[in-house]
Amino acid sequence: MNIFQYIVIVIFCIWALFRARKYFLNSDQLNKIDEFCHGIKTGFVSIKNMPNKFLFCVYTLLIWACYLFMTVVCFYCFNETQDLSLGQGLFIMVAGGLGMVIPTPTGIGSYHYLVIHSLSVINISREIAQFFAIIVHSSQALMIIISGFFAMIFLYYRKTQD
Repeated sequence: MNIFQYIVIVIFCIWALFRARKYFLNSDQLNKIDEFCHGIKTGFVSIKNMPNKFLFCVYTLLIWACYLFMTVVCFYCFNETQDLSLGQGLFIMVAGGLGMVIPTPTGIGSYHYLVIHSLSVINISREIAQFFAIIVHSSQALMIIISGFFAMIFLYYRKTQD
């Protein structure tokens, strides 16, 4: 099968699930899903009302670049991963991002599972992959905690000066 056939199948499955949702979900669950979808739509629409759209896009890209380079820098922790490329780093970051989307507290478990399996796809041993996932997840969590702490202090002082 070619890519077009896969796309058609995926679209058909999404359409079928959408049509059959009322048979599998009660009205409370459907309302929660509708509210969630409405919230996502509102978030995307709010971007057009933002005063500095360009700056918002630049900051967003820079944040994702930092995540990518945090993954790539961790390649140098192990001899087995030192020769991995930036593209492979992007692959591992995307797999980890999908793990973070799964509703687990801070992605613990799901992040590690997907990163370990993405590393095994590129022929890294399971043991090294496990250590790598722990190091990357921990360093990113620490970065978020520390930068969030400093941002709170900065915002507090900025608010008291206004």
